[in-house]
Amino acid sequence: MAEERTSNYIKLCDEWAEKFLQMDKEELENAFEKLNGLRLPLGDVGYQIDAFSCEPMQFYFWDCDDEFEAQANILFDYSATDFNHVESAVSTAEMGVRRLAELAGLPLKGKAFGMS
Repeated sequence: MAEERTSNYIKLCDEWAEKFLQMDKEELENAFEKLNGLRLPLGDVGYQIDAFSCEPMQFYFWDCDDEFEAQANILFDYSATDFNHVESAVSTAEMGVRRLAELAGLPLKGKAFGMS
């Protein structure tokens, strides 16, 4: 059961990555800038934003190419669990993606951002 949930979660993250990367990269970068994001040198688009003043999150987006599908990663600082329960990371990440989608002008539909 847990393996199935993980598989579904990874599939959903890949769908989010594709949805974000169908956008113009400048639009995505502008959304991060509105969140006072710090540009990072990795990924096609990479930024760090603060979920809280003590809890930075790093977002990395890679566009698809001939070898790899589009991919998105959200990373937390190792000290995140000093300030928040580890299970809260999923909620924090979801709210970060939701806010980013709103600022980027992506239509929100439940938790799937208007995707089928």
